[in-house]
Amino acid sequence: MLQDNLFLSVILLVFGSAALIQIIYYLVFYLAFILYKNKPEKPEEFKPVSVIICARNEAENLKKFLPLVLEQDYPDYEVIVVNDCSEDNTYDVLGNYLPLYPHLKISTVNRDPRFTHNKKFAQFIGIKAATYDTLLFTDADC
Repeated sequence: MLQDNLFLSVILLVFGSAALIQIIYYLVFYLAFILYKNKPEKPEEFKPVSVIICARNEAENLKKFLPLVLEQDYPDYEVIVVNDCSEDNTYDVLGNYLPLYPHLKISTVNRDPRFTHNKKFAQFIGIKAATYDTLLFTDADC
C-alpha cells in the first residue's frame, strides 16, 4: 500500500511538473505574440524621378496638361518635354512655362529630311536628357 502511494505520488509529481512546464511554455510563447508591438515603419524616401513627355504638334494639349504635371506635390522631380518636330506653336507654349518652373527641361528634335524617326527617337532623346535613374513616360494628351 505504501509502495502504491509512493508510486502514485511520483507519477503525479512527474505529470504535474510536465504540465507546469507546458503551461509556462505556452504563456511565454503566446504572450510574446500578444504583447508584441509593431515598430512603426520608416516611410521610404521618395526617389527622384524624371517625367518624360514627347510632344508633336501638341500645343493645345500642353496648355491644359503640362501645368498639372509641373505642379505635382512630389519632393524631387524634373519634367522633360521633347518637342518632336512640331509645326505648331508648341515651342512657344513650352517657352512660356520655362521661367515659371525651374524643374522643366525642353529638348527639341528638328526635322531632318535625310533621317526618318518616330516616337522612339524622341523618347531616346528624353532619356538622354534625364538626370535621374527612375523614368516616367507620358503623352502630352493624357
